[in-house]
Amino acid sequence: MITKKEFGNRLKAARKMRGWSQQKLADEADTHQSRIADWENGRFDIFLWAAARLAVALNVSTDYLAGLSDELEVQHEDQSSSTRWLD
Repeated sequence: MITKKEFGNRLKAARKMRGWSQQKLADEADTHQSRIADWENGRFDIFLWAAARLAVALNVSTDYLAGLSDELEVQHEDQSSSTRWLD
């Protein structure tokens, strides 16, 4: 099982791979920058819906974020349609 800190490390790696700030990721995932910082530092558990939003925004799988896969990038055919169910 992955720890909160390991999840945070994976989240941070995916964010940095995109060249995004915490604020940019927060904007893309419809959350607050402070929450991104908390998750990256392993301070809070994450809800599945939040992990899904982050995965879609970063174009990675939730399996990657959860430590079930080491494949960092996932190709979405139409990212705008992928996020509709999350709104």
